[in-house]
Amino acid sequence: MSVKSRTGSGTVFRIVLRADNREIAEPAAALLEIRPTRSGRVLVVDDEQMLCNAIERILGADHDVTTVTSAREALSRLGAGERFDLILCDLMMPEMTGMDLYDELQQSMAEQAAKFIFMSGGAFTDNARAFLARSRNEIIDKPFRGAGLRQVVARFLQLESSSGTGASSIGPIASGGGRGQNGPNGGIERDLCVPQLRR
Repeated sequence: MSVKSRTGSGTVFRIVLRADNREIAEPAAALLEIRPTRSGRVLVVDDEQMLCNAIERILGADHDVTTVTSAREALSRLGAGERFDLILCDLMMPEMTGMDLYDELQQSMAEQAAKFIFMSGGAFTDNARAFLARSRNEIIDKPFRGAGLRQVVARFLQLESSSGTGASSIGPIASGGGRGQNGPNGGIERDLCVPQLRR
């Protein structure tokens, strides 16, 4: 610290602060991030095209993503023989709901019904509440952030891979690639913007 004073001009105080060269610790959130270990086939079923496009952008670097805007189109693809490692499906849709699609698959393709994670904006009918009470599938609340969604998908595929029930794995993801490794809020706690995942 130095002081210079001149009559009629005032006083100047100069303070020099030394830079701290210590490394800044990486936030705990980044350390807790679940890295995708393999690429999977993901089907997105939602009647909002913009949301489908957004999810495809979020997951597309790491996974093979197919989007449809109706449950009937999803049923048609599955009926034609397509199989997926994960199905992200909106709970409430016009004409045929996600619940209807799930119940249909339970009768004809139970292994695909087990791949469901439901998405919901929170508007539940009595029928939806009853469905969720009996369903063993998980549900994530909208809106959600990209980093959180990537983690939910990575965790689901890891569990599927460890149990040996993956439907159609595409293979491992190259080290250092994919937008899934650069999420700003990669932690697993809900207050770090990971979708609320519940049963």
